Amino acid sequence: MVKNIVFDFGGVLLTGDDNWLFSKETKNLLKVDNEDLNKAWDFAWPDARSGKINEDEFFRKFLQSLTGSFGSDLVLKLKSIYRKQADGLDTLGLLPKLKRNYKIFALTNVAKDWLLFKVNKFKLNNFFDLIISSCNEGVAKPNKEIFLSLIKKAKINPGESVFIDNFERNIESARELGFQTILFENKEQMVKEMRNLGIEVS
Repeated sequence: MVKNIVFDFGGVLLTGDDNWLFSKETKNLLKVDNEDLNKAWDFAWPDARSGKINEDEFFRKFLQSLTGSFGSDLVLKLKSIYRKQADGLDTLGLLPKLKRNYKIFALTNVAKDWLLFKVNKFKLNNFFDLIISSCNEGVAKPNKEIFLSLIKKAKINPGESVFIDNFERNIESARELGFQTILFENKEQMVKEMRNLGIEVS
């Protein structure tokens, strides 16, 4: 019997943290191609998601990798683009209904400033019993340590819990720890699989 539902944020309930990266506004501002943007992201993101650097430091590191330098004006512009691009997905509307019958948790790889921004913008504390984040735990999915932290802090039984994420590598870690899992593709597919697991979805 399912008692707990654990959601990823980016790509499942909200736009991904890299949603701003390939936006028209970012490309017009930086005038670089996707390959260079990806490299700069891969260089700066690990320290941000693990909580080692804040948002300003992330964008400075990102820009330094991309252009060899950075300016405070560019940092401010990128922060603004991130906030404009961040949005909720259609799945977000399911949370109030699910919360009536289940405990709802989040397990997410996210930077500290972005987590605070999302919690405030989307009023996430109204829906979640607990949010476990890579920036606060110092370890990111798919590392099993962050799943074990969720199990301990939320006091849940993985066998009574469903984990929903849009990356197979994260799903595999959860499954190996005994979670029931759903690899997210879209809202309709997720709802169908939730019902197959006996979850009541209005």
